Amino acid sequence: LRQNEEKERLRKEEEERINKLKRETQEALILAEERRKEEEKAILEARQKREEEEKAVADLMKKIEQEKRASIKATSLRLDEENAVRLAREKREADERELLLKKKEREKEEAALLAAKLALADETILNAKMKRENAEDMVLSIEQQLKAEQEASIALQKQIELEKLA
Repeated sequence: LRQNEEKERLRKEEEERINKLKRETQEALILAEERRKEEEKAILEARQKREEEEKAVADLMKKIEQEKRASIKATSLRLDEENAVRLAREKREADERELLLKKKEREKEEAALLAAKLALADETILNAKMKRENAEDMVLSIEQQLKAEQEASIALQKQIELEKLA
């Protein structure tokens, strides 16, 4: 009986030990399953975080590209504006040069016209001088002719008087 009790006690101890091992194994399995789930959750969270970071990087790259395009566009607009200002300035300067050339040309024409008027006035003055000289010559010639006629008339009168006396 003692042996049986001992066997029974040993069997119970063995059973308790087995049950304890089963419980511990079960707990270890549950803990392992929980750890596996936590690791999967951590992996999933890490994956989500990486995807979010990749999305953030992609968004940042997109924003940088947009800013780069905006900067290029702003630079292009600034260059276009500078070109427009330069072209307007060049056009204004060309217009001013053209106006200056036209003014100089007009002044040359006015100077030529004035020179022609002066030449015409000089010619008119010269013609008037020549006419005056001609008129003076004619007056002198007429005076000489008149004087000669008066002398001839006086000589003729003297001759007539001499003939009367004779």
